[in-house]
Amino acid sequence: MFGSNSYLGLTNHPKIKEASKKAIDKYGSGCAGSRFLNGTLDIHVELEKD
Repeated sequence: MFGSNSYLGLTNHPKIKEASKKAIDKYGSGCAGSRFLNGTLDIHVELEKD
């Protein structure tokens, strides 16, 4: 199970599902190019803090 997409068993956890929906509503389903082409998002800045 470690190599699967849900080795922690969180695939259907309600908090995970809700956070996923919020992220998709805000950012879309994915970026199709580099950061250079798509721009810097607030999540990039947050990740790179400190």
